[in-house]
This record gives sequence, C-alpha cells and structure tokens, in this order.
Amino acid sequence: MSPYILILPAVLYLFCTRTLFWLAIWQQKEYRLDRFIAFLKDNPQSLTASLIVIAFSKSTLNRPALTPKALLTALSTFVLSLFLLLLSPLPLYLSLPILYLLLPLVIIFSGLPLFIITQLAAIHYQNQAKNLLKRHQPLIIGITGSYGKTTTKILLSQLLSQQTSVWHSPKSYNTPLSLPRAVATGYTGQKIVVLEFAAYKQGEIARLTKLFPPRLAILTGIAPQHLAIFGNTQNIIKAKSELPASLPNSASFIFNDRNQLASELAQTFPNLKLIKASSSDLSKPSLDDQGHLSFTLAGQRINTKLLGTHYFTNLHAAITAAQTFGLGDKQIKAALESFKPGSEFIGLSTTHSGHQLLNDGKTSNPDGFEAAVDLAAHLKATQKIIITPGIIDLGTSSQQIHFDLAKKASAIFDRFIHTGPTQTQIIRHLLGIKYHQVTSVDQLKAAITNIKPQSLILIEGRIPDTYYQLLKNL
Repeated sequence: MSPYILILPAVLYLFCTRTLFWLAIWQQKEYRLDRFIAFLKDNPQSLTASLIVIAFSKSTLNRPALTPKALLTALSTFVLSLFLLLLSPLPLYLSLPILYLLLPLVIIFSGLPLFIITQLAAIHYQNQAKNLLKRHQPLIIGITGSYGKTTTKILLSQLLSQQTSVWHSPKSYNTPLSLPRAVATGYTGQKIVVLEFAAYKQGEIARLTKLFPPRLAILTGIAPQHLAIFGNTQNIIKAKSELPASLPNSASFIFNDRNQLASELAQTFPNLKLIKASSSDLSKPSLDDQGHLSFTLAGQRINTKLLGTHYFTNLHAAITAAQTFGLGDKQIKAALESFKPGSEFIGLSTTHSGHQLLNDGKTSNPDGFEAAVDLAAHLKATQKIIITPGIIDLGTSSQQIHFDLAKKASAIFDRFIHTGPTQTQIIRHLLGIKYHQVTSVDQLKAAITNIKPQSLILIEGRIPDTYYQLLKNL
C-alpha cells in the first residue's frame, strides 16, 4: 500500500483547517488586498499560529461565514491548489509542504473569479439603482465619518419618517457593491433616501457620490480608524472630504463641531451652508439606572431607549438635519421616545443566571470602545468583565491607542478577556493578573468561571458566535 494513502486523511485535514482559517480572515477583510496586508503587518504571528494551533484544535479554528462569496472562493482555492500540484515539477513530498505554506497567497489568487463576478454584479446593480433613482428623483442625504454613520442614518430616518416617506440603506451597506444592490432591491420610491458612504482609500466616496449625488451631507466625526490602510490622518480627511465636495453650491453640510478634525474639514468648504451639529438646542444628557439616555430639547425632556451618552453626538446631527426639513420639537420627541434600537446599537440583556450582557459586538473603533467602557462604568454590578478582540487596522497608532484604552478599562473592570492577537503584550503587561488571553471556547469558559452573581459582561468588538452563545447561556 502506498504511504501516501496512509497519510492522506491527515494531509487533507491540515489543508482544510488552514484553508478555513485564512479564508475566514480574507472574508473578514472584505476580500480586500489592502486590508489583508494590513492584518499581516499587525499580526505577523498569525502565519505561525495557523500552522500549529489551528491544525489540531477545532475550538480554535477560525471559520468563515457560509456565504456565496466564501463558497466560491473555497471552490476556486481547491481547483487552483489541485492545478498547482499537477503542474509542479517537484515531487509530491516537496510540493505539498510548499503549497501548504503558500495557502494564504493561493486563496488571494483564487479570489480573481470572485473579483470579476463582483465587478460585473456591481455594474449591474449600479445601473439598476441609477435608473430607479432617476425615475423617482428622491432627495438624497449622505452620511460619512469614522464612526456613528449607521446609527445616525437610522436615527435621522426615524425622525424624518414623521413627516414624509423615507428609505435608508440597511445595516452598514456602504460600498460600491452593497449600496447599489441595496438601493436596486429595496428602494420603492420614497421621497427621501438616507445613505452612508464609507471608504478605505481616497476615491471610493467620490465614486459613490457620482452614483448617488447627495443634496445634504453629514459628517459624524473623524478618528484614527483604519490607519493601517490610509497611512495617516490627513488621508482620512481627504477621503471624507469627497462627500461635501460632491454637494451643489449653498447646500447644507452638517458637521460635528465637537470634533476638531471635522471642524477643520468643514472650513475648507466656504461654498456650502455650514451647520454645526451643536446648533440644535440639546442639553443636559444623562443616564438612568439602566443606562438609557435622556436629554432636554427646547425645554422638554426626551427619554430614549438608547444606551450610553455617546449617542448624544449622533442625536445632535440627526436632529439638526431633521430641523432643516422643518420638523418640530413635538415630532422629534414623539419619534425618539417611540424608537426601539436594533442590533446596530449597543444592547443590554440578561443571561439565564442573571448576569448583565452589554453587547457592543460590532466593528470596534477607539471612540466606540471608550464610550462602551464609560457606559459599563455607569451600570451597577457586583463584578465587571470586558471581552474584546481589540481594534484592528490602527497601523503605527495601535500600541498607544490600546495602551490608553486598556489603562482606562483597568480602572473599571475586574477581568480583561482578550480574544484577539492585537497588542497582546502591552495589554498583558499593563493589566497583570486581570488579563486573560483566550483562543477557544474552553479557555473562555475557564476565564469566566467563579464570576460573582449579577456581574456585568461587556462584549466590545466582534467575537466568534460560539463565544457569544456561551455568554448568552450563562
């Protein structure tokens, strides 16, 4: 019997687990080479870890979501790998290890068919969306910024719906494919369309504004998000400037004047009607015992179901924009007090055993991380635990930002559970015995054993679904 037959199951297992690991990362980076390279720069140890840990432990295997894109890429990877093995002039015992080491590159090259299909699909949906909007002629409102785009979009849509028909793009759809597809398949002729515009490099927002030219724009703020891709803050500012640059002369541009970079950007557009988000008469933000935000607008107290004072900035922008459409204070109060936040907002639930689960399990950024920590500090609990993978794509600023956030968290939380490789050493050094590094469900179970009754657990950033289900069922 050939020795290859005997070791074939082990070889297939190794190849499958390593492929799934890198396919998951490729998917998390939205199949973008620039984000993938930034990940490797920030996490060079992942190349070694995927050779050892992932191959022998199902609990640490990083799995991609089963989407059509992922399945197509997996199929392309298999075909390309087989093709390379057949064409290799080397003997199988040499070509197999080489291919195993180069699997991340194979997966990237396997994405070429997907890239072509994506571009064709984008062109198809862009044409459909443009024709649809041309037929109905809605007023388009564009929102950009380093944070708060989705929540500001939803809040503004809630407000404007008190007066007229409004459609907004779902979830965080804001790319050249997802946004046109959302418009083409979801828009049904509403008078106002609220869209968010995102970018990882200059030119991407400009491309979107040509497809969907806004007549009013909102800038939520600028922060060092995705610095590993942009390179520096000035490039972020230039990318965000593409939204107001697309507005017609004298159009309204609402900006977060409490954010210095946003204010500086706004002053470069004297041809627009510059409106400070703080011009709305909002004051006295406070939280009740459950963390719900309330504030005063023109003398009337508004009690919302939003968790955390950081939404006060989003409300400023949304209310200011709504007032430009003539929305009255009573309409604003009714809209906000009846609004029930969805999964796009921070949520608070109770586990089976009575622990509080504060879920901010979306893409994390420095401002959002700090806001969630502040909210956790406000809530009462016998013990407080934070679970986070850290923040990605921060480039050379990653070490300082994580140091500052970990230092703030150390004064509030009894345990810091780290699920990602980002800045592990500096956080461990700062927190000492409070720190737990986990790479599996079993390790997470061990890290949360013997927690006190009625504890508070903050999930900050995206963690594996298996982790979330474990916490939910505590």
